[in-house]
Amino acid sequence: MKYLNEVHGSKVCPACGKDLEADDIYEHFLKIGFSEVEALDKASMFGWTKETPKRFGRCIGVETSGYDGVSWWLCPYCETAWKRFEWSDSKEIADMPFPKEMRHE
Repeated sequence: MKYLNEVHGSKVCPACGKDLEADDIYEHFLKIGFSEVEALDKASMFGWTKETPKRFGRCIGVETSGYDGVSWWLCPYCETAWKRFEWSDSKEIADMPFPKEMRHE
């Protein structure tokens, strides 16, 4: 998600336009019952600080064989997939070759 946000300035799906940002990480841990100290400790594991708060993302990172890390992003709403390092501002995202084993056909 970091790559999508920082490089492309987008926090929405390029196909359906739905928001891909989720809860503030610190607020999430408070919401599920952690104390303020515990929530801060847990949130810091994700790089969250008071000066640089971070949010969870709804975008699904997909790993494929041959690379140890996210190769594709997948929108949980419309299931559009796009390559992590080959962003396209065109509307031809659906034409990008998504690995056959990951397609819903």
